[in-house]
Amino acid sequence: MMTESVIAGIRNDIDMTDPFYEQERAFYDANMPIFRNLLVDYQMRVYHSPHQAYMED
Repeated sequence: MMTESVIAGIRNDIDMTDPFYEQERAFYDANMPIFRNLLVDYQMRVYHSPHQAYMED
């Protein structure tokens, strides 16, 4: 998702007149904060997991 967001930004920078890339960029602008919050929540759960020692091995 993060790679696709970067690609969408590059494509939009290359051709700012194409409505497809503008809509694609708008989609990622709207949804990346949600995705990042989910990612942080996942990372916190892994970090505080009772199985942390097993995962480190």
